[in-house]
Amino acid sequence: MVLLGRRLGPRIWLAGSLIAWGALSMGHAGISSSSHLVALRLLLGAAEAGFTQTSFYYMSLMYPKFSLGLRMGLFSGMYSVAGAFAGLIAYGLMKVESDKLHGWQIVFLVEGGFTLFIGALGFFVLPSDISTAWFLNEKERAHAVARMSRDLAGGQEIELDGQSRWTELKKDLWDVVRDWKKLLSIVCNIFAVVVCPLPLWNLESFTNKPHSPSRPSPPSSL
Repeated sequence: MVLLGRRLGPRIWLAGSLIAWGALSMGHAGISSSSHLVALRLLLGAAEAGFTQTSFYYMSLMYPKFSLGLRMGLFSGMYSVAGAFAGLIAYGLMKVESDKLHGWQIVFLVEGGFTLFIGALGFFVLPSDISTAWFLNEKERAHAVARMSRDLAGGQEIELDGQSRWTELKKDLWDVVRDWKKLLSIVCNIFAVVVCPLPLWNLESFTNKPHSPSRPSPPSSL
């Protein structure tokens, strides 16, 4: 997916991914069977595949190495921010009264519709590269292009034979092992994804109560 994103161009790929994801998310409001749920979840996963990696690649076209790490960190940090507020927004939307829609359907329609809108806006807002950035004047664009040229001048890839590639790989691995900050980042990610949610899953299994027939519960897999 990342290779396809680079082939089509980050602007088109990122905006298209948002539009597809938003449309598929809105489609969840019409789920009427488990087969519909499985199909939509598979398509939803395909729509978001490569989005983060392509976003990082896109940022690498705009920012030099010395300032790229901060932007990537802010981008990754937004997942935590989104997770902090997503539950509150969904809770509020679930309380919306409607004669035709259930609360969980409204959640998918609103959040999917907003994502679709942002994706459509991205086609017009995101520049293809730094040389066509509409928010910079001619002098600023020239400076940005020159800055990226200088940044890339010393980082061109060179062909290595098998022995040299293995030597470089061992050097990179040893660099990670010696850096406690990289190791701590790996441990934190493992705990965040695997270990920390386990108590919540167990708690949910004991605290969930059956819903009344008059108010169907949202699909648990969502």
